[in-house]
Amino acid sequence: MESVEATGRTVDEAIENALDELGLERDEVTIEVLAQAGQGRPARVRVTPLEGIELEDDDEYDDDEYEDDDDDEEGDEEDVVEDDEEDEIDDEEDDDLDDDEEEDAPAIPVPARVPPPRRAPAPRVAAEISAEARPAAEVAVAVLQELLGYMDLQSDVHVDSAVMEEGLPTVELSIHGEYGGILIGRRGETLQALQFLAGLLVSRRAERRVRVVLDAEGYRERRSRLLRDIAMRAAERAQRYRQPVFLDPMSPAERRIVHMTLADHQGVSTHSVGEGDSRRVVVSPRQAQRFGGYGQQR
Repeated sequence: MESVEATGRTVDEAIENALDELGLERDEVTIEVLAQAGQGRPARVRVTPLEGIELEDDDEYDDDEYEDDDDDEEGDEEDVVEDDEEDEIDDEEDDDLDDDEEEDAPAIPVPARVPPPRRAPAPRVAAEISAEARPAAEVAVAVLQELLGYMDLQSDVHVDSAVMEEGLPTVELSIHGEYGGILIGRRGETLQALQFLAGLLVSRRAERRVRVVLDAEGYRERRSRLLRDIAMRAAERAQRYRQPVFLDPMSPAERRIVHMTLADHQGVSTHSVGEGDSRRVVVSPRQAQRFGGYGQQR
């Protein structure tokens, strides 16, 4: 679809100029701002009609075109009539040939739609379930299956562990199915949000606080290995350049993995800085601690 570039004193004026040229409304196009107005330069935009939108025909016939000689018009009409008669004869012959070909052609069966095969689940180790935590595990499985059903992402839910930790039922669940990537999300953000929501609902239904830990297609273990590798590389950089290394913001569970990985490291120490979602781990060489460090470990 052809795009139109236009300019104006403001972005809105440039957009209106492009829309006037196309003869379309704003909801019928996509708009890309190429340059903002400023310092004597006009604003410039590119406007592209959406698929399926037909442009208005700006070609208008002059009145003179309708004032041709009558003889020319009659002659043209006769030529058109003769051409139409020949086209009708050719169309009838083509239809007869098509009918013969359709009768002779064998019927081609249309294959039925086959759903994509589901990956076979990995061999599972017998879950560790304590008698005291079993009711909470049953509630957690029911709640998670309901949530996945509401999301139209039906998957298999397994109990990996259900034990009492410091008097608190802790249930670890794993999700298996074809929607693992969707449920994990970018850097596990979707999985973390689903875990938070499941924990709230399970605690309310069980009428006591229950800690729920979710995993999908082994993501937690893969993420843990990655975080341990990141921690070791950060420690190497901190020692090499004698400067602290600031890691990307992480969740409390991920920061804890980094702290535990480098807890016994002889050359570096770790501490967290920032607030809320911006809190991150800082890996510092040991000598930096002589000057007060860069934060408190959490």
